[in-house]
Amino acid sequence: MNTSNPYAGIMRIAEWFVRFTYVNVLWLVFTLLGGVIFGFMPSTIAMLSLFRRWFRGKEEFPVFGTYWNEYKLNFKNSNVIGIPLLMIGIFLYVDFLILIEISHWMSNALLVILGMIGLVYLFVIVNIFPVLTHFKLSFKEYYKRAFYLSLLQPFRFFLLLITNAIIVLLLFTIPILFPIIGFSIFGAINMWSFLQGFGKIEEKKEHLQMESAVE
Repeated sequence: MNTSNPYAGIMRIAEWFVRFTYVNVLWLVFTLLGGVIFGFMPSTIAMLSLFRRWFRGKEEFPVFGTYWNEYKLNFKNSNVIGIPLLMIGIFLYVDFLILIEISHWMSNALLVILGMIGLVYLFVIVNIFPVLTHFKLSFKEYYKRAFYLSLLQPFRFFLLLITNAIIVLLLFTIPILFPIIGFSIFGAINMWSFLQGFGKIEEKKEHLQMESAVE
């Protein structure tokens, strides 16, 4: 695109808005296609795979065909990984509701333990979708890789949580945005954050390898 064109920036913003809208529709349709519970994980991974391509400079590819292929390819594995995470999340939430209703020193101690487990859970959840999109690993390695990426970059982890919280508040303030770009914006931000963070880790790794080679 010609950068000297004064309307180039507006056209680029419009192009991305169309992308967000189209991807959001695809995500909703394919999530429903899988009965919501079984469609959520593969549809989210398919969405992130599109943003991964765009953020890495790939502009010309069949959007629908790519989405459909990624959805089919990851349907089984993503649910094998995602359903246990969903069950753990429900278990932690129910335990939290029970413990806050109990007025006892032991319940307070259990709340602290539950909070620590919940933090580990968040460490995994924040990166599990981009990790599933970016890597081909064993089931256990997906969980471990997602956890370590958050642990290695705590600032990025908390910044991403804050950013997502702000987006949630914005979407609840303007609810019409939910069916338009509500879900795709989360996918884009999380994928972009992951690529930036993983890129910095790879740079540090290469730098250390170069230093060791010199020594």
